[in-house]
Amino acid sequence: MKYSRHAPPKRHRKMIVSICVASAVVAAGAFGFLLTRSNPPFPSSIAKQVSFVTYVPAHDWSADTAHATYNAGVLLFTAQRTNVTLSLSEQATPSVFGDVPQYYSALLGKMNQYDSFGTANGTVYLTKPTELNGLQTAVLNNDGTLVFVRPNHAMSADQWRQFFNTLRLIK
Repeated sequence: MKYSRHAPPKRHRKMIVSICVASAVVAAGAFGFLLTRSNPPFPSSIAKQVSFVTYVPAHDWSADTAHATYNAGVLLFTAQRTNVTLSLSEQATPSVFGDVPQYYSALLGKMNQYDSFGTANGTVYLTKPTELNGLQTAVLNNDGTLVFVRPNHAMSADQWRQFFNTLRLIK
């Protein structure tokens, strides 16, 4: 078998081509990962303190997580869409909810629950607490997280359903 001084043998060319293709696939995968990975939505100073699953709205909602606060185990931030601003409060589900099964339903009763519906993220309860002069507050207790959401003005059940179905879990 004769070899040219300038061209590698056929089997070496196949190996070189295979290595180049494999390298290109790995590089494309790494690039795709970098493009699709989501950055933590909360500042690192907050993210490292939170020990529970958090819910952040997506799609056409704009969550202002950069100005979020975390104090005494409660995460506070806002979300906006067109003329609606929502104030979200999230915390670890209190242990009493598991210890006393009626506690959560009693809390919802005290908050004047008037509606509920299922979403991709669990059951949402709509309330009108007397302490808030009857302003709407939505409540979700799922995945070890208790979420309260208050709008700047009344929303329909359908608007609430759409909002809660946009929430994504951040672990």
